[in-house]
Amino acid sequence: MEKLPAKQIYLLSIIIIGIIALSVYSTYAIFTFEGQTSNIVSLYTPNSLNISEEISEYRQTKIAKNSYITTDIDIYNTYDYEICYSVWYQILDGEFDKSLIKIYQVNNSSSGSIEALKSQRIKLLIINDNDVEVKLKVGIATAKNENTCTLNINENKNLVKDNIENYQELTTLIKNDTVAITEEQGYLVYKSKNDDDIILEDEKIYIANEYTYDNEIFTLVNPISIDIININNYQSNDDKNYYTCLDESTCKFLYKINQTEKQTVKNETTVFSEDIYKIIDYDTYKGYSKTTSGVKKIVKKDIENYLYYGDNPHNFIYYNCLDNSDKNSCELWRIIGTYYDTETGEYYTKIIRNESIGTYQYNNIDDNLWNNSPLLKYLNTEYELNNIEYLYEPKYFQESISDFENKIEDIKILNNEISSKVNIMSLTDYLLSSSCNKETINQYTKECLTNNWLNNNDNPYWTYTLKTNTKIVEESQQDEQEDDNLEDIVLNNQIISVSDTININYAKEQLAVRPVVYLKSRMLVVEGTGTLEDPYIIK
Repeated sequence: MEKLPAKQIYLLSIIIIGIIALSVYSTYAIFTFEGQTSNIVSLYTPNSLNISEEISEYRQTKIAKNSYITTDIDIYNTYDYEICYSVWYQILDGEFDKSLIKIYQVNNSSSGSIEALKSQRIKLLIINDNDVEVKLKVGIATAKNENTCTLNINENKNLVKDNIENYQELTTLIKNDTVAITEEQGYLVYKSKNDDDIILEDEKIYIANEYTYDNEIFTLVNPISIDIININNYQSNDDKNYYTCLDESTCKFLYKINQTEKQTVKNETTVFSEDIYKIIDYDTYKGYSKTTSGVKKIVKKDIENYLYYGDNPHNFIYYNCLDNSDKNSCELWRIIGTYYDTETGEYYTKIIRNESIGTYQYNNIDDNLWNNSPLLKYLNTEYELNNIEYLYEPKYFQESISDFENKIEDIKILNNEISSKVNIMSLTDYLLSSSCNKETINQYTKECLTNNWLNNNDNPYWTYTLKTNTKIVEESQQDEQEDDNLEDIVLNNQIISVSDTININYAKEQLAVRPVVYLKSRMLVVEGTGTLEDPYIIK
């Protein structure tokens, strides 16, 4: 059999995995130096162009509207010398906003070098926030590393520069990552993920065989300070467990050490080898009680929704930022939960502003329909809301997730349907956020309503849940009814408000307002633990 040329073998060995495409093709591309019009990729040494060959492999992919894809790019160096590489993308022409297309590299750098006969995996996240499908190319450029690592990418292509530490859907965070492997008194225990090693950067850490827990704080009992070079002597076994707060003796996140590892690596700056010590398997003890705060699953008609409940769950999130790169420009919001939309087959994350924006009338006339409310119009036209690219606008999306007996003083209540970007909370939101789990509204006592993170000890808040009267259909008209419902709903000018009690208010009254929005289904948590001190940061 005739052997393939080395260049063809090389090209065939470069594989881009995971990009879903209807039209897939690849080609060579030779990039030449074009002066002012070129984007220069300089790695390690900002030298002039000094390479013997440049190869590019790319594939074209389509991304549906308001969606994202994740992909791994595997680069294999089959040569007996080191190569340098860079990942690029090119957005193809179309009627859409290119600024709403974001590409992130995850964990590793999208530019670097690969030793002979080695490989490198690059993780990418590609987001399309446009309302139309877009097409783009994702590719790699490589060259032989001859004491420099300089690549030239022409002006039609862009480098993947933005980096995030990990990508994860916010809904997945609520749905899966909050499920502990065990539950203890006052805290939850989580099993570590394989790719989440703890790298020990300090020279010493604190170790103990026992700990105490009080008021969301773990305290090591009789801790000892050890040099990290001795960490392998402190791995839990059948006879003894070892716990650490790392460089402190108290902490909010405690770690049980299951397995450690010493790794010798070459320092790229000093060229000398150095030892790195890691905890590669551990259990994480997170300090909040599932019995009083946490996430609960609500199942109705085989649909699962997930809601935060209790006095103070870890559901703080930065939102409505003036500058996405500066968290100090953000407002503090909280996550109500995730709701499944049967129309789209996706979960949407519902958040609420932590503080009121002031007091407003629900309506200045006798009308309690939310879609007719001037308050709704104000929130969607005049209320200053940033980060609108993250928002999902419901299309008459009604959260029917509870089988409450909807009666207060024998008066029926009804949740309005919502079809706008900015809304307010519903009575169901408020009740299900309580630490109590009751079957009827009347069972929610003041104690239940107070032990509720949505209760800010403020003035009563408007909900979009309205009060209705009913009337009995005349017997002579019953035969004309198409179903067995003998009652008609009679709308009026009364709406439900919430505080330490559930109240019925007239539309013209002035009550506190907290805006509520839905986030698109794949919001990304890039930082934060959800506590008041460390809110979630999303992209």
